[in-house]
Amino acid sequence: QVAGPVPAEVVEVITAGIVDEWHAYAVYDAVIDQFGAVRPFTNIQRAEAQHADAWATIFERYDLPLPTQPVLEELPAFASLADACQAAAEAEIANLDLYDQMLQALADYPDMTQVVTQLRTASDNNHLPAFERCAN
Repeated sequence: QVAGPVPAEVVEVITAGIVDEWHAYAVYDAVIDQFGAVRPFTNIQRAEAQHADAWATIFERYDLPLPTQPVLEELPAFASLADACQAAAEAEIANLDLYDQMLQALADYPDMTQVVTQLRTASDNNHLPAFERCAN
């Protein structure tokens, strides 16, 4: 943990991180509602919950208030499970860019960098390939 007050820019970045995890969880919930308890959405949804918990731990460690979890008004519907998987794969690719930006923004915070590195690795090595297999 880094001593001292957390700059607003850092709070913005970690807030974006937890909100992104909550968003993914809600979208995967919508897919599960539409198509049933299908893989890879069920297992990756569990991973997203763990990722949100990792961010929550960072908020707690730095004595920062946890942001309010947004309610998604417009949840997506998909023509097929393969379409849902394709959209999820594209979201994972976008997340890799987000994680790279986060790594730069959080460079002075080793514990936050560790969280982002772990999430990026899971996204790149586990989630993206699973969604790509499902899309094809």
